[in-house]
Amino acid sequence: MRHHNVDLPELLAELTAPVLRAGELIMAIHERGADSRVKADGSPVSEADEAAEGVLLEALRAVAPDIPVVSEENAASH
Repeated sequence: MRHHNVDLPELLAELTAPVLRAGELIMAIHERGADSRVKADGSPVSEADEAAEGVLLEALRAVAPDIPVVSEENAASH
């Protein structure tokens, strides 16, 4: 299946490892006790949120640099 010139099965295959890595980071951070803070908009964000998003955004930039990404922790993206 292709959508907007993206091979979705290939994209899924390339993003599986980073998604698993983000999950591992989240679990490791929560096991040791995650720090959190309040963002400028008043919503909470944890160290685990930011770490996982960093892994995922890096992976997306590497495999699909032409696809715009709207992310929860990056308010400038929306």
